[in-house]
Amino acid sequence: MIKALHPLLGGVYELRDDGMVQVEQDGRQGIFRPDGEWISGELKWADQHYCFWLSNKCSQTAPLRNPLIGN
Repeated sequence: MIKALHPLLGGVYELRDDGMVQVEQDGRQGIFRPDGEWISGELKWADQHYCFWLSNKCSQTAPLRNPLIGN
């Protein structure tokens, strides 16, 4: 599985074996389609672009940089 921390929102996005994206943020969890559409769970919103990016396994490339937080 591929797991990544959202650089701005801080949620943990994890690509599951079934192709769905599991997001955990502030103690809540949700399951989303690769396009960001909510499937189940208490957390009902996720960054659709990050879900798409993660589901296409782009996390295997160089990590995104965020000049606003200096990384």
